[in-house]
Amino acid sequence: MGDISIYRIALFTIAVGKDPIYFNSVRRYFPYNKANFGQNLDVDYYVFTDRDETIKSIISIPCRSSLWPFTTLLKNNLITDYLDTSGEWDTYSHIFFIDADFAIGDRYDFFRHNFLLVKPYWNNKNGGGFFYGGKTEYFRKLCLLFYDEIRFICENKLPVPRDLDEFYLGLFREQYSEQIHVIDMDQQINTLVFYDNEDLDLKIKQAGKCLFMQPYKAEGRANKTYIVDFQNKKQECIVNLEEGYIFNNYTYDFGRLLKLDDSFYRILWSKCPEAREILNIKTYKISKKNI
Repeated sequence: MGDISIYRIALFTIAVGKDPIYFNSVRRYFPYNKANFGQNLDVDYYVFTDRDETIKSIISIPCRSSLWPFTTLLKNNLITDYLDTSGEWDTYSHIFFIDADFAIGDRYDFFRHNFLLVKPYWNNKNGGGFFYGGKTEYFRKLCLLFYDEIRFICENKLPVPRDLDEFYLGLFREQYSEQIHVIDMDQQINTLVFYDNEDLDLKIKQAGKCLFMQPYKAEGRANKTYIVDFQNKKQECIVNLEEGYIFNNYTYDFGRLLKLDDSFYRILWSKCPEAREILNIKTYKISKKNI
């Protein structure tokens, strides 16, 4: 292994949207990431954000707000655009991405391998989109492989892959398997799971240090809207009237919204376009239309 003290590293994250929870999470988890990922090395920390406020020691990159699920798909494209424009691809020996609401809780040799992926306990095939990266050469390969496809999906608001960005990490893992080191994420061994309204330092004191720290949202996904469907079941959705779409966070179904009047929108679901469903934006209830 080479002298890691000569490495120049970039760690990117993204925090956009009307709900400040993601930006606040970047601030909250930064001390842990700086200590355990940064390890006193030469690291530049970046956040793509649509907020005016800043966080000390983190470089803010202005970023137009977009909603789930497109935000998570676009992150590698955003990094590519920034590094292309700034001409800083060659500045860094290693590039990583970490979710705003994810934290590194213990030290590890993150920089030994060409590329590092975490295998989440809920998906054995892909890699976890919450933390990944490696040598700049391979991070750039990942970004460029799917850049045009992801941009096309997002610009046209097309249906998204079931596993979102992790789908593309899975394809990258298949193609470059010999160059990728995979860490198994294990709640019993190396992962501390907690709710984001809990005292994290107290949890660490009780459970001990873990490599990964994964918060669950006590109040559900940010920027969400709860909708009652025609079966009287509550569904967590993203509703964007300005751009005319709805996304179901439970089923991963995407629908276009056709405005009927000031209160009602016809939903044209991608998976089931023949469904005759109407969304009432005053009550956030879905009803069936017979004709």
